[in-house]
Amino acid sequence: MKEIDLIFHKYDAETATDSIFTDLGLDALEKTVFEKDALLFSIFKEIISTPLVKKEEILERQNILKDFLKYPDFVNELNDMCVSAPERRIPPLRSIYSSITPREKLAEYLDTTDKAIAITTDLNEIFEGKQFASSLLSDFQSQLANHKQYEDFKAQLNKMSHYWTDGDMTLAVEYLDTFKFKHATLESTEAKIPSDLKKAFSIKGLFSKGQADDSIQYGESVLKYVYDEVYKSTTLNICSMISHINAHILTVCEHLAKQTAFYMASMKIIDYLKQNNYPYSFPEFTNGGAIRTKGIIDLSLAVQTDRDKIIDNNLDDKNGNVLVITGPNQGGKTSFLKALGIAQLFAQGGIIVPAESYTSPVYKGIVTHFPREEDSALNFGKLAEELTRLRVDFPKLVNGGLMLMNESFATTTEHEGCDIARDVIRACTKSGSTVIFVTHFHDIPNNIDELNSQLFNGAKAISMIATFAKNDGKIEYSYKIEEGKPQPHIFAMEFLKK
Repeated sequence: MKEIDLIFHKYDAETATDSIFTDLGLDALEKTVFEKDALLFSIFKEIISTPLVKKEEILERQNILKDFLKYPDFVNELNDMCVSAPERRIPPLRSIYSSITPREKLAEYLDTTDKAIAITTDLNEIFEGKQFASSLLSDFQSQLANHKQYEDFKAQLNKMSHYWTDGDMTLAVEYLDTFKFKHATLESTEAKIPSDLKKAFSIKGLFSKGQADDSIQYGESVLKYVYDEVYKSTTLNICSMISHINAHILTVCEHLAKQTAFYMASMKIIDYLKQNNYPYSFPEFTNGGAIRTKGIIDLSLAVQTDRDKIIDNNLDDKNGNVLVITGPNQGGKTSFLKALGIAQLFAQGGIIVPAESYTSPVYKGIVTHFPREEDSALNFGKLAEELTRLRVDFPKLVNGGLMLMNESFATTTEHEGCDIARDVIRACTKSGSTVIFVTHFHDIPNNIDELNSQLFNGAKAISMIATFAKNDGKIEYSYKIEEGKPQPHIFAMEFLKK
């Protein structure tokens, strides 16, 4: 059974900030969506935190998820079968020199491995008759449907053991002229040993140089010694071969169990969105351009808040590579930033996004730059800590990434913070990256044309604000984010009233 990779997960890939899952507030899913399944949550967190950067792999993940949504019982059966596969594992730390005889040991290995090979038949039964959009699932289905290869393989294993355990083997020993031992071979009294089985019976290296002179004489003693040693070593060879076969089959199942768990976790999120009447959709991808979305929500907030308090948002500016978002505290800026970050992370994870529609490029890296607590060891102040993290994560943006900044550089003066922010934004556009920056620095959006004149690669910065409405002289926040100029004096007056 060949290995199958349904997630294309690369454990050493650095395509996102290490803390991206926490920065976007997705830890809240553990006690809500995944309340009774910590393992499923941990697998989802591990895999989704490393976004894919190849469009074809993302689309294949989408197809696999669509297939599992089409056959929901199928993915559960597949996962259950793979999770239970270790029950067919050969017991570890069992030596052929233990209390049972080598022949008994070999029989045990064969029996256990026969059961492991039978997994292919069980898998074929649940794959049979299904039509898949995924090429990977279709190929695996075809592989499983080839019963003959697995039956032939089992027959070959049993045939090999038959030559050794059924007593039809004889030992042929050849001596030198002085009756010193030269070599020994195994021969069948019934038939010639097939060439493809000879390797299992090899005793090359059984006797080291000088051993024949020092330990082997002639007569019955040498025959008994050679026979015992050949019998033990050959049984060990066969058992080792069978053990490797058993381990391979169970390793395939172990990997498949984890991969299917990721899709089961994704389906669990879909169920949650559906039950709570939240939007979701499969994203589409463009070659370049900006993010466009309709009806997007902040999932991290949705799982902790009543449905009627969740406000969706739209983003439909085809030319904006840099979004500078200002507005009052609790006005929805950070929630909008997280909504976009979650959507992009899910999109490049090959699953659904919590939005009515979502279109974006495939970014080579996704970086979150959110506030942290001050270094408890006092090695860095907050600003130094921010800049240190930025230096570590910036290489992820080299080939065109997505930078999500939330109140970055707010720990210094506004003048210095603005200068740093402008430099970072310019550097991001030079690498072809998109920037979404939530800030209280009004100087940047107030001078957006000046910033645009300094950007690279035709990038365009747009000022966006958290909108509001006046009702009887009071300001009511809509939690909608739209293009507009900052209005700091209005928010200052509201703050003073409070």
